[in-house]
Amino acid sequence: MPGQQRRLLLGLLMLYAPEPVGLPRIVAAICPDRSVADAKPALHVQIHRLRRLLEQPGSPGEPVLSTCDGGYALRIEALTVDVRDFRCQVDRGLRLVGEGRHGAGSALLRQATTLWAGDPFGAAYPRVGRWPEVRELVEVRQRALEALFDAELALGRHVDLVAEIQEAVDRYPARERLREHLMVALYRSGRQVEAGECYRAYRSWKNATTGLEPAPRLVELHRAVLRHDPSLRAAEASTQGVHTAPVRSALLSAAAFAEQMGGHGQVVESLRLLVTGLGSDDPERARLLLRLAGARARTAVGAGTEEADEALRLFTADGDRLGIIETELTRARIAWCASRHGAARQSLTRARQLMAALPGGPPPGSLMTSAVGLLAVTGEPAAALDLADAALRNDRHRATGWENARLLTNRGLARQRLGDPGALTDHRSAVARHEEAAGWVGVSLLVNVMDAAARLGDLGEHRRTLDRADAMARIRGSSLDLRYLDAARAWKEFWANDLTAAGRRVRRWLNADDDHFLTDRCLCLDARLRLIAGDHDGAGRVAERMLDRLGRASLRDVTVTAPVIAAALAVRRDRPDRSVGELVEQALTAVGSGFLPSELGVELPYAMRACGMPPSALEAIAASPWRDAARAYLRGDGRTAAHLYVRIGSRPDATAATGTRSGLGR
Repeated sequence: MPGQQRRLLLGLLMLYAPEPVGLPRIVAAICPDRSVADAKPALHVQIHRLRRLLEQPGSPGEPVLSTCDGGYALRIEALTVDVRDFRCQVDRGLRLVGEGRHGAGSALLRQATTLWAGDPFGAAYPRVGRWPEVRELVEVRQRALEALFDAELALGRHVDLVAEIQEAVDRYPARERLREHLMVALYRSGRQVEAGECYRAYRSWKNATTGLEPAPRLVELHRAVLRHDPSLRAAEASTQGVHTAPVRSALLSAAAFAEQMGGHGQVVESLRLLVTGLGSDDPERARLLLRLAGARARTAVGAGTEEADEALRLFTADGDRLGIIETELTRARIAWCASRHGAARQSLTRARQLMAALPGGPPPGSLMTSAVGLLAVTGEPAAALDLADAALRNDRHRATGWENARLLTNRGLARQRLGDPGALTDHRSAVARHEEAAGWVGVSLLVNVMDAAARLGDLGEHRRTLDRADAMARIRGSSLDLRYLDAARAWKEFWANDLTAAGRRVRRWLNADDDHFLTDRCLCLDARLRLIAGDHDGAGRVAERMLDRLGRASLRDVTVTAPVIAAALAVRRDRPDRSVGELVEQALTAVGSGFLPSELGVELPYAMRACGMPPSALEAIAASPWRDAARAYLRGDGRTAAHLYVRIGSRPDATAATGTRSGLGR
């Protein structure tokens, strides 16, 4: 194909195919010294010529498609794209090797690696080597080679592997895992002296180039070589621990199937049996402990901490940065669910620092997805949104599956906290994507739809989604899913004006408090119910408890609801012990430009009206029916406010807006 720019353009489209590539990314890659506006005419010419070169007789449609945002995508229905086949074969091969099926896994990985013929883009590689897409592709190749050598060494093919591993070491001298493979292959081939020399040569090279020592794992391998450690000759036994390979494979398959079908308890049981049978030095122990920690965290508040801590210790000892990042993100999620806000922030900060220091471009999409969700819920929604958009642009597997559904719903959480009504669209898309990929819907995705619908003033959708989530939870819900839905049912009963049922349910929740992050929201409901009933002393005790939790609260909403409840209580007692205006200002600052928490209802405008605050004070808050009702109430138009609350679906707020319940409307 003539023209270097045209070849680079085609290569870039192939790296993403069949997904589109945005115009800014194309310009940055092909014409890095020009602006998008300047490069656009020349780029259109190149696209036109590329289409003519790729046209196939009898093939309908253009080979290069234009997208609505000005980008382009390569149609690949009639094309074979090596990079796409490579990724698919590597994914399948890695899964098989992880399940202990070394023969089948090595065959796929070898087939994938033979698709390579030199550097990506050939002679243009020095120029494109800085592209994040190319760096990520090279990283995938290196991981594939490492997994291939793992599998073939387990199959006893060390003699035939020495030359091949040496070639890979020469190509990627900084990959310590490849050095390990070479030392093991040499040792098992009866070449102990060369295995020791391999380590010493690498140590000298690393000292000279980085000033650092080899990782502890490589140092320990060198010591094992020197003392003729028997474990080096019995690789299969040491990696399998108590389990035979078929048992290990069966347990991994059972865990994977249970994850796919949403059977959280079965996942925990399979992984626990597997971990119990592993040797302490098994190279997969840390990874399986981390999976077990994540599975246990879905079944109980705070569960999985011990497994995550041990996995972190093992990953740190091995110098596995990606493993450390994933573990820190898991620890942050466990801490957040248990309302340990400070611990969650610390783990998230460590993970972000390590992600920023990773060489070779962005981290895997699964890590970015987890970071997006945690940033959104711990008070950094803008950073979460930026990271989500970057992940959607760069993640090679973003088009399908559970991982994409997670990313979309986590982006929805960030948009929700930024006052963007598009949050509900993201959550709905996540539900559709997961259902398309798995045939069922995760309860957590439906929960996020419920939250967004409530914030946007559509309690009808909240109720319908809750009914669907209830049905799904009976089949595939975890204990944490059931806990969440119990709290959601209390709010459903409250909004439907069944205050007695709501009171019984929320008090049952609070009596069994396990530090779940939704305790704050249930406290708000308990306080509102007591205010409506005129139980000022009881409401005061709840308000004090809410204020005590502010320092470690995981939900941003408690920083809004706690001062609002305290302000409303002060007014109703006719003896405010703190300035009502000060409390209201504190709440409005916490809302910022986000949505007014739906659980506040009429309480915020009631307190604002009592301290003489004008309707304009709500202008900075994101538009929603809740805000419109509050503004009408502040203007003294109780009838309009009540009508809006009825349309939202909250009967207690409609009643309070017209002042028909004692003490609320004065």
